Amino acid sequence: MRYTKYFISVILAAAALGLTSCPVSPEKSRLMSGKVPVQMGNAPSRLAFVGAFGGPGGGEGEFKRVGGLAAADGRLYVCDQQLARVEVFDYYGKYLGAIGCGLDVDQFGVTEADLAANPEATEEELMDPSVVQAIAERQFFRALDVAIYEGDVLVLNAFHSRAQTNSALMTPELIRFTPEGEYVRTYDLAALLPGFVAVDERRAWAAVTDFMNSGFQVYDLETETVVFANRKGFNQNLASYLSQVYAVSSPEQQVQRKYEWIQAGSGPTEFDYPNGIAFYRDKLLVVDRNNVRIQVFSDRGDFLYSVEGAAVGREMKFGEPVDITVTDDGVVYVTDIYDASPGVWAFSSKFEPLYRLAHPDMRVPTYICTSPEGFVFISELASNRVFIYGPRDLVLEHERQQRQAQRLGESSDGQQ
Repeated sequence: MRYTKYFISVILAAAALGLTSCPVSPEKSRLMSGKVPVQMGNAPSRLAFVGAFGGPGGGEGEFKRVGGLAAADGRLYVCDQQLARVEVFDYYGKYLGAIGCGLDVDQFGVTEADLAANPEATEEELMDPSVVQAIAERQFFRALDVAIYEGDVLVLNAFHSRAQTNSALMTPELIRFTPEGEYVRTYDLAALLPGFVAVDERRAWAAVTDFMNSGFQVYDLETETVVFANRKGFNQNLASYLSQVYAVSSPEQQVQRKYEWIQAGSGPTEFDYPNGIAFYRDKLLVVDRNNVRIQVFSDRGDFLYSVEGAAVGREMKFGEPVDITVTDDGVVYVTDIYDASPGVWAFSSKFEPLYRLAHPDMRVPTYICTSPEGFVFISELASNRVFIYGPRDLVLEHERQQRQAQRLGESSDGQQ
């Protein structure tokens, strides 16, 4: 099965990764453990499979479309790309709460077709007043990815509230919340459809990929300026995009117009569907998904080299990369949705293959993050779950504490 390369909608994050999702049975919707993960290569014995949690739905701990994630200070933040919320868990999948109002963005938001048909309409003319109020309070958003900055949570919003970008109440931006979910402020992005975000706290930089502008930009969060990008002059004018695409009526022609807008390329610094992005020391790593490679840039924006993926006559590394993250000690994780071998590749900082994490139920691994403590969290879109790997010593200690608490509970019940 191959997945759609390009977007049928700018607004609907159903196409944010060009992937589809399918349901799992209710009994699998919570923490799943006891199944042995497949680990190819010399997987470190210190890394243990914990389990998977989530499942399709709109209840606590469930996802309509699981998206980006970030972890710090014992908390895991997971985006729901369809519901206006970021759910919060502990490192073992225990639900702690949520950020955002949780409304269904597909149902209560505004579609691309609506915006194209009403290019001058205001938010009040397009949506329910309660939704407009939630947008103003930054409780209604399209959360594609999330990052941690100075202990706070940065939510990457891809929702446009109206066609006229300059007068819109909401455009693509980073929304900053406290860990408890209190709104702090926003950072404007010169983007049309951002999909992935990474933060370099040393420099106070945030890097964002933009699907529809075929590239990335790095922002200084203190000065609120663009530091560098792979190309000049990102076009964030939604009205211009809509007028170009919807000037033709047939869906086939509209897809062709969208492809023309994207201006994909295969040369150095060019992208065909940019996805995950990550900082590592003085480098920036960007997934170039349809070109099956990872482009590496300096911290000045200079192109350094690319790491090529699967091809005839070439050693297998990855077949369809999606996201990327790097640990402090230089382990590079890349999620791969290639049909024949979906999973997560682990490389050294020089992209030497180390091992691969896979599981029979990890069919569409998309977003990935690690925690400072060494946990690895992976969003799995086919089942709308999150898979967890953790340091073996911490996992064993957690299991010991769980058993002890269970025994104490049983003892207490017996005395009553």
